[in-house]
Amino acid sequence: MNLIILIFSLFIIFMGLAMFRNFVSKDKTNTSFSIIVICRNEAKNLPDLFNCLNKIDYPLYEIILVDDASQDDTLKMIKEFSSHNRKAKYIHLQTKSEILKGKKAGLQAAAEIAKYEFLLFLDADCLPPANWLHSMNKFTDKKTGMVIGYSPEIGVSSFRYYTRMMSAAIYAVTAGMGIPFSCSGGNLAVNKKAFFAVDGYKSIGQYQAGDDKLLLKLINRTSYKVRYNPRVAVYTKPQVEHFSQQQKRRYGKFAMSTPFYQILSILVFCFYIFLPIQLIANFSYFIFGIYFSSTLFFLFAFLVTHREKFKPEYALFNLIYPYYLIFHTIRGSLGKWKWKS
Repeated sequence: MNLIILIFSLFIIFMGLAMFRNFVSKDKTNTSFSIIVICRNEAKNLPDLFNCLNKIDYPLYEIILVDDASQDDTLKMIKEFSSHNRKAKYIHLQTKSEILKGKKAGLQAAAEIAKYEFLLFLDADCLPPANWLHSMNKFTDKKTGMVIGYSPEIGVSSFRYYTRMMSAAIYAVTAGMGIPFSCSGGNLAVNKKAFFAVDGYKSIGQYQAGDDKLLLKLINRTSYKVRYNPRVAVYTKPQVEHFSQQQKRRYGKFAMSTPFYQILSILVFCFYIFLPIQLIANFSYFIFGIYFSSTLFFLFAFLVTHREKFKPEYALFNLIYPYYLIFHTIRGSLGKWKWKS
């Protein structure tokens, strides 16, 4: 078992190195973007979102806001914003689709009227920075099918912030290895040609969630490249009322993963189940030191590439997080979850 721990530690170091892969495109021209935001009962979040959108600094873009059958003042606020921002337009979906579930009907409808090269997906509770499009532009070219972005939460505990960092770390590492695992739908650029080459969401419309992960799988099967942008974060407001269901949705997508990642996940889970048993039964400072050092290297690789600051508690979280991940993955995969609305 000690040999397995050493091999796994080397694998963690290798993953950390993959985080440094440079995805910046050599194409220096300005890509045009269609920012798409799906809004369902988001009246409380829209003022902050609109404030950020008004500050976007980029020459070629449009904003498409979709009211997804809201029951509050969302539609009214969208109309008012669109009347004052000449780059904005909106779509009103009066009922929820039974064919394209979740956000997919709205995303599909917006993509079909988008006039620019790349679709830039954003959630209504996100706060995009003014230089967001300039940053995404550095990672796009005609061969790029998708650019995965980083989307941490604001105003949350250190551990909750850390879990978002580790999710992003997995996205960055797997993209760096050429086998992208998943992405965040709140900071995601998709080549419009690649989107329609896979028929958008039409083949995956039956899934309530997972529009980001499933679309990534479809595009990754094409000749288009998947890139990762660690340079600019799009912060998102935390869910408080529906946090438990959110965790089930986020981690409970085991069935949506490829067979390769399903097998790999099972092997990793088995390792972490037997790791404490081995360390207790045959403790070795050397073996534990090698393993712990590898997790610290992985953490610092993320902090450096994503320009995040180190907090001492992150070192402890390195030991706890795998079991948090296992718990919510099993919980989300075996139990049913509910959408927030």
